[in-house]
Amino acid sequence: MGTIKIIAKNTTILYISEVLSKFLGFLYVMYMARYLGAEGYGIISFAMAFTGIFAIFMDFGINQLSIRDISRDKTITEKYLDNILMLKVIIGIIVYLSIIIIMKVIDYNTTTIFVVYIIALSTLFNSFNQTIYSIYQSYEKMEYMGIGKILNSILMFSGVFLAVFLNLDIVKFAYIYLMASIINFIYCICVLSIKFVKPKLSVDLKFWRWLLKEAIPFGLGGIFISIYFNIDSVMLSAMKGNIYVGWYNAPYKLILILLSVPAIYTASILPTISKNFNNINNLKKIYSTSFKFLFSMSLLIFVEIYLFAGDIINFIYGIDYKPSVTALKILIFVIPIMYLTYLSGSFLSVTGKQKYLCNVVMLNAIFNVLLNYLLIPRFDILGASLATVLTELIGLFLMVYCIIKYFFKLSAIDLMLKPLFCGGLVFLISYMLKESVDWIFLSIFGSLVYGVMLIVADKQIKKIVFDLYNEFKAKI
Repeated sequence: MGTIKIIAKNTTILYISEVLSKFLGFLYVMYMARYLGAEGYGIISFAMAFTGIFAIFMDFGINQLSIRDISRDKTITEKYLDNILMLKVIIGIIVYLSIIIIMKVIDYNTTTIFVVYIIALSTLFNSFNQTIYSIYQSYEKMEYMGIGKILNSILMFSGVFLAVFLNLDIVKFAYIYLMASIINFIYCICVLSIKFVKPKLSVDLKFWRWLLKEAIPFGLGGIFISIYFNIDSVMLSAMKGNIYVGWYNAPYKLILILLSVPAIYTASILPTISKNFNNINNLKKIYSTSFKFLFSMSLLIFVEIYLFAGDIINFIYGIDYKPSVTALKILIFVIPIMYLTYLSGSFLSVTGKQKYLCNVVMLNAIFNVLLNYLLIPRFDILGASLATVLTELIGLFLMVYCIIKYFFKLSAIDLMLKPLFCGGLVFLISYMLKESVDWIFLSIFGSLVYGVMLIVADKQIKKIVFDLYNEFKAKI
């Protein structure tokens, strides 16, 4: 199979698996959050965030390193896999014991502690799954990884549905995460043994030292990202309680789902950016066109969700999450920022500015912790939401500054004026009609009006939309 066909196949598989897993994930999170209520869902969210910070130490960039090396030389697969699995067993034991010790020291109730212990075990199994996924990626067999993601989502959805039907408690919900990760691990081991290599445990201390040393550049970035995405929930739990974590994570999970759009888009244009590395004019065209397209999409999402935040929260989570409405109205400001952050970060990562990007991520993590420390005690979930928005805004500013300084200048007016004008008109129309028209119908109507206006007003957007449509139609 040719290179282009391989890329197309892998992109399609990952896109389909991402859409299906995100959709099922959205359904089971909505179902679980409604059943458990804000406090119960807050306990689960805290456990996921707390163990998520520790999970990065299980990997520390080793998976990314193995993808890079095994992709170049398949003969080293067994050596890497066997040593990494053994290394992760040892690190996993240390990480799990550390979690136990910290939870003993922190003053949490028995239910929360037990849920953390179960979720932590699930996180350890997921770390082994990610290692095996890296083998699939190295061999460009994304279908096995896609199946694994979908399988996990199906297991979680089925488990949550069964738990609600049987009226089970929160601890049983934690076991759903554990059972899903174990079954997924069994699937990964079976596929690995049949299609690739039979895994064994191996100890090569010299190789371990080299492996950890080489993985440091990958691992540091992962640590800062993990802290940034999880520390707000942990700090909210410690300072305000788990019910606040539940109220905060309800809109936060919606934001994370919406971020799959720029993630897929930027992943698809990375090869093109890399190919045009030495052509500044082409780089500018790719970046500016993508900037305008992603900003236009994010602006529509911002307008619709900001206007109908109350209806959306009540429709998805129920009346128990009323305090989440204001948090969503603040958090939604992060969507236009992060859509451009995904693009700018990906651009810098493939144009030789990885070190600068790592420094930005580090500063973001530090700044986010400080802001949460200052804002959460006074403004609780609104403070955590504001900290997220301000942190992302600073990160985007630093990334765009680097692009302007080292690559090309950008005109904010050319890139943002037409989307802002069209978005402003849709906002005004929707705002005037929202009291008399059903919010679902009005959001669909507003989206269509916005799309038509933008396609008519901007030739670049029109070209991108029709190119994407034709590409999608061709693949279908």
